[in-house]
Amino acid sequence: MSMIRWMRGLILKESKENTNLRELLRPKPFSLKLKNGRLRWFGYAERKNVTDWVMQCTMMELDSP
Repeated sequence: MSMIRWMRGLILKESKENTNLRELLRPKPFSLKLKNGRLRWFGYAERKNVTDWVMQCTMMELDSP
């Protein structure tokens, strides 16, 4: 919370509740952060060379039981 106060230019003597501070900052949901990370990794994996082990794992076909 101290980082949020610093970013908003507030001092500790200004008694603001934590919920009000979070509303001022409006952070993105954690699930969105996870989704962006997975998409970034997917883009990295798609640009790999065909002979790389990451690309071979993505192109692997599995036998169904």
